[in-house]
Amino acid sequence: MSCSTSGSATNSMLRCRPGVAVALTGARVSLPGLPDDKSAALALGGVVSGLSAARVWCWSLKHEPTEIEVTVARNRSRKARPGVVVRRRDLPSDAIGPGAITSRARTVVDCARILPLDEALCVADSALRDGLATGLTRDDLVAAAESLPRTGRRRALEVVALADPRAANAFESVTRAIVLPIAGLSVTPQGDLGFSEAGAEQYGDLVDARLELLIECESWAYHAGDEPFRRDIRRYTDLVARGWTVLRFVWEDVMQRPDYVRRQVERVVDRLSAAA
Repeated sequence: MSCSTSGSATNSMLRCRPGVAVALTGARVSLPGLPDDKSAALALGGVVSGLSAARVWCWSLKHEPTEIEVTVARNRSRKARPGVVVRRRDLPSDAIGPGAITSRARTVVDCARILPLDEALCVADSALRDGLATGLTRDDLVAAAESLPRTGRRRALEVVALADPRAANAFESVTRAIVLPIAGLSVTPQGDLGFSEAGAEQYGDLVDARLELLIECESWAYHAGDEPFRRDIRRYTDLVARGWTVLRFVWEDVMQRPDYVRRQVERVVDRLSAAA
């Protein structure tokens, strides 16, 4: 089970050819069609972990991992393999899910302890959003974070506290991570914008109700075509007429120009705060 989880793609590594078993270690072989990350884990006697595990769980990521991440026991001696990152940790049994992969909760906290905030928040938001179907809760994540060794525990708990299942995708999670440090700003994912002139209830990607500021993450997929274009123009005109300030950012700016996004939001927050 491997999913495309972001706007970019990467070449798969250690790919199995259909119908051909690939020899691993000892008597182990990979079954035809076994995902590459699981083949790497079996070859090393470990489990798929980190961003590789998040990809297997089909969560929305900032970008596809460029290497396969595998966790093995500390006392296990295995040579490094090209394209594979090996982490040596002794995992408790409840941290390992079915199919040679870290559990959902363990995957979140492993990512949270080492990744930059924007990448870690994508994983945590997506896991909680997925939890509506899988049953994973914030309490599960807190318990997993608290079970970590001292190194990384605090960071994992911070990310778990910030995680929000209302974020719709990695685009929104990364945008929220960019604006979180801005003083005077407090945004809610999929926040309430009240009712439109036509009486329809409205929500926005990131909403600060106190400042009446809406930050939108704009993708072509949701705005292409004549009718979506007209609908969006009318929506934003209605919001501005009601006193809202609207900022709209595209994928490339959020993912590649975070400083630009932060500066623009800071300018508006300063202006709105001074006028309040």
